[in-house]
Amino acid sequence: MTIAKIIAEIARITGLSVSNADELARMESAITNAGQAAAEWRDWWWLKGSGTFDTTDSTAAYDLRTELDDTSLWAVKRVYWDDEHILSPIPYERYRDLYVLNDTGSTATMYAVTADPPMLYLYPTPSSATALYVDYVKQHAEIEDDSDDALLIVPSRFHYRVYVNGAVFLLNNGIGDPAALSDSPGFVAAMDRMAVMDPESHAEDHVEDMHPDAVGGHWPHNKRVLSDGYSTIFLDNPSL
Repeated sequence: MTIAKIIAEIARITGLSVSNADELARMESAITNAGQAAAEWRDWWWLKGSGTFDTTDSTAAYDLRTELDDTSLWAVKRVYWDDEHILSPIPYERYRDLYVLNDTGSTATMYAVTADPPMLYLYPTPSSATALYVDYVKQHAEIEDDSDDALLIVPSRFHYRVYVNGAVFLLNNGIGDPAALSDSPGFVAAMDRMAVMDPESHAEDHVEDMHPDAVGGHWPHNKRVLSDGYSTIFLDNPSL
């Protein structure tokens, strides 16, 4: 669903008007709160992202939301050139101490991150343009009627149950706290159903057998690892 369709459906059910600024603001707030409640319910697979960008010669600092084109990016999990060259995280204060040395290298070996917006700092400063991979965690953003639909990070098949039904529950009960959705049987059922749809729950053997393809930048998983008892079989799963 698009944000416009979600707002229109909420307006139809509740009788609120999109032409009334105050009522529109209430609907926007309820959509945001419903999304945040879903995002905070558990450590969902759809809160995990991965992306890549090319470093710039002699540039150490990068705005990750801009470089990876994801305004929902919140925290960094891992930074790497490839599976064999994983960068070590260090505190920003340590990075500052190292940076005064003005060292450059063909590739960085360490990184620091500061938040809001998440900035990535590489050390040593790369001396060439190279593809860098980042695994990260998303947070649910504030939703307004003119927001980018990409901010609806809940899987599309659950848009109605979360953004429409969840928002309607909050509006009809005059509630602003996202945590109150734990009292909505419909919302709880949606969370239970979404848990069943977690890709890791469909591993043929065990969750620990799931294999991340870090080089391709796909995370958390784009392959399943199966064993026939004699050998290990890697199967692509295009649905993940």
